[in-house]
Amino acid sequence: MPKLKFTLLSLSIFLILIQINTAQEATSGFTIIEFSKNIEDEKELNIEHLFDGTRRKISHITMTNGKSLGDHTVKMPIVIFCTSGEGELAIDKNEKVKLNQGSMITIEANVTHDVIAKPSLSFLLIRFMKDETVDITE
Repeated sequence: MPKLKFTLLSLSIFLILIQINTAQEATSGFTIIEFSKNIEDEKELNIEHLFDGTRRKISHITMTNGKSLGDHTVKMPIVIFCTSGEGELAIDKNEKVKLNQGSMITIEANVTHDVIAKPSLSFLLIRFMKDETVDITE
């Protein structure tokens, strides 16, 4: 019976700590995000969603073997920040920008672009979402 009391007490303390940490995270105004900068060779494309907030989403994308995302557009402004490897950003099929560690490129909404690994690439993709609850006229 003493072992059961200890287990229940431990569980209760753990649940209280989770509630305290959740409350602190919700009111702290920041989130610490950790991700691996390593490029895994076994996958040509790997997408890891790191953060999903009200007005922004952050993903870590790794590409290998010359993988291309293909021409596409997105409905929101984005930032591409290269964390390792090398690649190329093709914009509107006319312009090509070299991507290497430390490169940061902003792209406006509805601009056709493609990302190509040359041969491997790791980058953060930051998408800026429209927040329907924010009134910018105030």
